Amino acid sequence: HAGPNPSILKKPLKEACVTCHQVTPKLVAVHGKIRPSPESCVTCHDAHGGPDERLLWPEEHAPFKKGECKKCHGGGV
Repeated sequence: HAGPNPSILKKPLKEACVTCHQVTPKLVAVHGKIRPSPESCVTCHDAHGGPDERLLWPEEHAPFKKGECKKCHGGGV
């Protein structure tokens, strides 16, 4: 924090996660063969912490709970 970007981030959001976490085939596989975009990480992950090691938000929307991500996210790699 304390930077010039929105939310006073030091880097733009799309660069914040991929500085350490590269979009690799393993990362895509873990995400149900859906290639996450760099700016979408915070949709599911809380960068400030979470209830488990994956830092997922504690509230999950219904399609995610049912494992139906590809209905909306397509799954193209």
